[in-house]
Amino acid sequence: MLYPITTDSRTVLDLSGIWKFMIDDETKEIDVNQPLPAQELMAVPASFNDQAVLAEIRQHSGYVWYEREFTVAKALRDQRLVLRFGSATHEAWVYVNGQFVVHHKGGFTPFEAEINEYLVEGKNRLTVRISNILDHTTRGAVLS
Repeated sequence: MLYPITTDSRTVLDLSGIWKFMIDDETKEIDVNQPLPAQELMAVPASFNDQAVLAEIRQHSGYVWYEREFTVAKALRDQRLVLRFGSATHEAWVYVNGQFVVHHKGGFTPFEAEINEYLVEGKNRLTVRISNILDHTTRGAVLS
């Protein structure tokens, strides 16, 4: 999968930056139709384990949530719009405006999904659930 760049025929909107972040303690269900009830902020792209001071984040293995808002220019709305992730280690569930878009398993590989049907006028909300659990289903293949 090629790395997209802005050209005469392509516009790239980079969603890197500061996102809302929350550890999922799995004691209550997260409603993806509502904004994430998160207080923490986290830089993306980066490993959340490496950015935090708190041991509960630095040592967390399990599920976490990220969320941010974005706007698509009206001039681009009639174009094919693709959301691309460079990677999400090790498993990801992606939602746009509360609607499930794509699931990906394979932490070190890029993945993408067309999102036109999930977008609304004005601000859109991108929510991502990540699992960094490493087990026999998420580890890479061994080549010999």
